[in-house]
Amino acid sequence: MKLFITSLLCITLLLTISCKKDECTPGNLDTNIIGSWNVTSVAGDLGTVEFHANGTLVDSNNALIAAESMGQLLSEKTFMVPSNTTVHIHASNTSGTTSINNDYSVTSYTCNQIFVSLQGFNVILTRN
Repeated sequence: MKLFITSLLCITLLLTISCKKDECTPGNLDTNIIGSWNVTSVAGDLGTVEFHANGTLVDSNNALIAAESMGQLLSEKTFMVPSNTTVHIHASNTSGTTSINNDYSVTSYTCNQIFVSLQGFNVILTRN
């Protein structure tokens, strides 16, 4: 009986050691980006953003795009991922008469981090 229990424990230990957690494969950026992200740069924590599958962007802290242009509040924010190397972000006022755009260059990404640059300003998005 002792030999049986010892053998069973050894087999269980071997199975536990040999089973490795599957690594994540990020896939295309347009689907990988969906979710909530913490935005940081060399300046520190810039805030949290949420990319929704319908193309809307929640950026309450203006971490990725400004909230005002020419005295107009730009509260309508959207995004588009035309390729695995670009994220296009658009902000406009509610009437759509005033807007700005930022095109972020994606230098690399994993399942849980996206490294982007806008005119030499490097930003890291880390999944929450």
